[in-house]
Amino acid sequence: LTVDIQPIDLPHLVDAVYGLLYQRAIAKGITLTVEMAPDLPPFVLTDGGKVRQILVNLVGNAIKFTSQGGVTLRVTRQAMVNNPEAIGVSAAMGVSTPIAFAVEDTGIGVDPADQERIFEAFEQTQAGTMNPDGTGLGLTITQRFVELLQGRIMLTSAPNIGSTFCVVLPMMATELAPVEMFESNQRVVRLTPGQPPVKVLVADDHEANRLFLVQLLALVGFEAVQATTGAEAIAQWRAEHPDVILMDLQMPEVDGFTATRQIREQELEHHTYTPIIAITASVFPQDRNKALEAGCDQFLSKPCPEQELFQKLADVLGLMYEYETTAPDIATPPPKTLTAEDLGVMPGDWIEALYQAAILCYDTQVNQLIAQIPPEQANLQKILQYHNDNFDMEPIIEATQQYLNP
Repeated sequence: LTVDIQPIDLPHLVDAVYGLLYQRAIAKGITLTVEMAPDLPPFVLTDGGKVRQILVNLVGNAIKFTSQGGVTLRVTRQAMVNNPEAIGVSAAMGVSTPIAFAVEDTGIGVDPADQERIFEAFEQTQAGTMNPDGTGLGLTITQRFVELLQGRIMLTSAPNIGSTFCVVLPMMATELAPVEMFESNQRVVRLTPGQPPVKVLVADDHEANRLFLVQLLALVGFEAVQATTGAEAIAQWRAEHPDVILMDLQMPEVDGFTATRQIREQELEHHTYTPIIAITASVFPQDRNKALEAGCDQFLSKPCPEQELFQKLADVLGLMYEYETTAPDIATPPPKTLTAEDLGVMPGDWIEALYQAAILCYDTQVNQLIAQIPPEQANLQKILQYHNDNFDMEPIIEATQQYLNP
C-alpha cells in the first residue's frame, strides 16, 4: 500500500460519505448526522481515497450496530495543546493542525474485553459474530490506512450505551483546488461557446474503448481522430496536429510509453508541445510514475469516469464547459446476497484477482473486473457493482474467500 497525497475538498469529501450512507441509516430507522467545525480549511493535502474509505468503514460499521438513536460524524481541528503525539506528527509533516474525525453511535457498544482485539484481522466481538454482515476486516483495513497516513485511531465504548471511534490525521491546509471531486451531480453537456475548436487524438488498440471515447468527445463538441498503435499515434500527431492526445499505454508493436517519448523528442526539435493524457487499465503507482517520466501530463485509469476525463482535458487545455444538473441516483439494493456459487461462473484467476482488489479496497480495480463479466451474468454484475459503488467490500471478500477456501 502506498500513499497518494493530493489536494482534496474536505467538506465535499465528508458530504460524499454522508450521501453514500444516509439511505442505509434511514432503512434502519436511525439518524445520520454530520457536524463540521466552521474553522476547518476547505482544501487540504492528504490521500483522499484512503480518508474516504476510513470514514465509510467507521460510519458504515456504526450504522450496522445501531438499531435505535443515531450516528454522528464530527469533524474538527484537533487542538495540539497537551497532545504530544499530535504535535510530533504535525512537526514532522509541516501541518498547522491535525484534523479529527469522531464517529459516535448509540449502538450496542463494545465490551471492554473485546476492545483490545477489535482491530485484529478476522477478529470479531460477540456482537459482531451475531451480525450476518461482515468478515471482521473493516476495522483492520481502517487502522492500516490510519497508520499509513501517520495518524492514530482511538476507541471509547461501553456496552448498551454506544461507541466513539476517533481518528486524528495530519493534514496540511492548501490553497490548491483539487483536480477532481469525489462526487458531483453536474454532467458536462457541451464546450462553452466561443472557445477555439479542440482536436483530440485518441490512441487505443481496443476498438470498443476507442469508439466510446470518440463518440463521447464528439457529443460534447470535440473533434476526434483515432490511432490503433503507438506508431500510428506518432503519424497522426504529425499529420493532424491535435491539441491533446489520449494515449493508451498498452498497445502492440510501439506502446504508449515509447510513443510518448518519441513525440517528446521530436517536439524538442520543432519547439512545440502537445499535452498527453495517459490511459491504462493498470492502477499501480509505478505505472503512473513511469507514464509521467515518459512525458505524460496527466494519468487516467480505465474505465475512465466521464467527469474525470473532461476535468483532465480542462486542466491541460484551460477549457470551460456547460453543465446539466441532475439529481444523484440512489443505488438500488442487489436482488440477493452475494455467494460463492454466484462467483463460480467466472474463472478462478478472476476470482482471485477480485479477492485481492477487494481486500485492498481498490474500487477502481474491482470496477475493471466487473467490466469483464459477460452480459449473460448481468445479475452477478449488478450485485458486485452495488457493493463496489457503496465501498462495501466485506460481502465481496467473504464470498471470494468461501470460493477460494471452501
